[in-house]
Amino acid sequence: MESIAKEKASLAWALRAGEPAFVGADSPRLLAAVKGAPARVVTYGLAAGADVRPQRVEDRGDAGSRFTVAGFPPVNLQLIGLHQVANALAALAVAREWMLDPAAVVRALEAYKPLKGRMEVQHASGATLLVDHYNANPDSMRAALATLATWPHAKRRIAVLGDMRELGGTAAALHREVGAAVREAELWVVGDHAEDYAAGAAQAGVSVRRFTDKPAVAAALRGELGPGTVVLIKASRGAALEDVVAGLPVESQEA
Repeated sequence: MESIAKEKASLAWALRAGEPAFVGADSPRLLAAVKGAPARVVTYGLAAGADVRPQRVEDRGDAGSRFTVAGFPPVNLQLIGLHQVANALAALAVAREWMLDPAAVVRALEAYKPLKGRMEVQHASGATLLVDHYNANPDSMRAALATLATWPHAKRRIAVLGDMRELGGTAAALHREVGAAVREAELWVVGDHAEDYAAGAAQAGVSVRRFTDKPAVAAALRGELGPGTVVLIKASRGAALEDVVAGLPVESQEA
């Protein structure tokens, strides 16, 4: 994670003195890595000290989020999760820097829809599915789990997690950490690191179900779906958890 922060920060170090570098204020590692860079750092995010931050944020579940930022009309963002609000704040920071039309910027943000497989909301047998099989790392896993834990009006929450790939020698420990981060939800795990997830969850007192393969996950889910149930399905691209979704009675999506 330190190496990733330094690589991102290299962009700020490559700029000339006074040129703007837009930096996420919610990442202490990144803030530390750009400290002393010649660029003029403009911060954005949910952190209290950010240059561009929301005055109010409302989590609206599958309708996305509503938030307000000084100088812009209220934003009704269709993307799911508070981490997506932070991403939208990056766009607002750039827009403010170059004095773009605030209303036009907000219209563009509101028109943006989730890409397939990236916190995409689907429905099956009355349940809500948060489908996020495009990619995964420890930070994005925690963000998705936080979204699941605070999903409004949920009667039951299930996190179906597969492997995070390309973590090297730290993989087992990082899977345990993510398992320990599960809150207000059951944990269902599949893949090479299922036991690592389970070990972390056990420390947090979280209920865990282990599965030998993806068809077994889909078969079990089919019997548990219903109104009030919210299911997060997330793993790295290589784990192909869309195979689980393919085994569910998902309602057809509008084009």
